Amino acid sequence: MYLYFSFLGTYWSQSHGEVSIVTVMWKQAFRMQFSRVAIRLRHLLGSSVHQHVPGSTFCARCSSTGSTEGDNLVFELRHYRVQTGHQRCFLDLTMEHMHVRASHSPMVGFWYTELGSGINDVVHIWQYRSLSDRAHVRQGLAKDRAWQEGFMAQILPMMLTQKNTLIRCFPGTTVTYPEPGTGHYELQEVVFPGRVKEAGAAIQDLRYPGAKLAAAWYNLFSKLDTGWLLWHHKNLDDIMHRPDRESHTDLKITKSKLLIPMPYSPMK
Repeated sequence: MYLYFSFLGTYWSQSHGEVSIVTVMWKQAFRMQFSRVAIRLRHLLGSSVHQHVPGSTFCARCSSTGSTEGDNLVFELRHYRVQTGHQRCFLDLTMEHMHVRASHSPMVGFWYTELGSGINDVVHIWQYRSLSDRAHVRQGLAKDRAWQEGFMAQILPMMLTQKNTLIRCFPGTTVTYPEPGTGHYELQEVVFPGRVKEAGAAIQDLRYPGAKLAAAWYNLFSKLDTGWLLWHHKNLDDIMHRPDRESHTDLKITKSKLLIPMPYSPMK
């Protein structure tokens, strides 16, 4: 099928008296479409922790489920800061190669920052069955030449910083995938001085007009009193009516950024 698209995108042109074959962008378009299909199939077939729920695309069970796999479920939040002037090239490379990364573990979402700290930042989140599963995935990626040579070798010179955080869902919360193309995403960094369980209860009591909480995580390493709230807004202007950050003594919102999803992102 790839050859078929390549053939369709080839035509003859006359230039300086010589006949040349000019291949248009069919190959790249096909790779982009294949990337989106591969990521979606990964979510459908690659992990038993995804369940379809009404009103959303998928729901990842994060709290105790009675199974070892559900109890060990972890996520990885990654922040990349790209050099000024290189973001478009960086994002174009992800369009071409992200299906390779998604073949190793499920992607939750991939966004770039529109407003907030780090306008040249990209944010992406990955799901793992356990810490051991993550270690296995990282080993596989290190050996994947298509990923290392085709993507990593090209994007590393463009980046200023890389940060990663291993996170888990707050008790009583799940990761919910809204219907694609129905709104905007906001990522909030929060600090909770109390226990994780108490913070989870406070999060469930949060009311954000016009918004739905897509996910709520807390850090497993580094700043252990830090968590992350991912909101889905159907109306962008609703972001101006966020809850008072002092309204809950067990939860304080310290940072916020507006995220724009990439076309291949499961959350978009």
